[in-house]
Amino acid sequence: MTVKKIGLGLLALAATILMAPAASAQDMYAGKVGFAKNCSACHQLTGLGIKGAFPALSGSPIAQGPEDVMISLVLQGRGGMPSFKGAIPEQTLADILTYVRGSWANHASEVSPEQIMSIKQALSEVDQRPKGN
Repeated sequence: MTVKKIGLGLLALAATILMAPAASAQDMYAGKVGFAKNCSACHQLTGLGIKGAFPALSGSPIAQGPEDVMISLVLQGRGGMPSFKGAIPEQTLADILTYVRGSWANHASEVSPEQIMSIKQALSEVDQRPKGN
């Protein structure tokens, strides 16, 4: 293989990476603002959390894992984290989660308001099931 072919291959790879769908600057800004308002007291603006109290989001397997796992956790809350099921509009929550998944050491896909609504609906259906005696 010639140097020219390798160079063209690397150029094509770089173009593919750069053209991959990514959150817009506006979405990331809205997410950063929402994160600062709703999440940073515990998880810190750096995403590093507070050791022993609030987990780091930077480099987090949950933050970078499947969207539905992170969305469910945020909607339902866990440990000292409150439920955000009715507290934040879907678009705002999607912006915040997209920001978290694409900031610091994280490199994960965006979250859409439709994904949030779908998981809210699924959680609501589970909540409405009759409880055992």
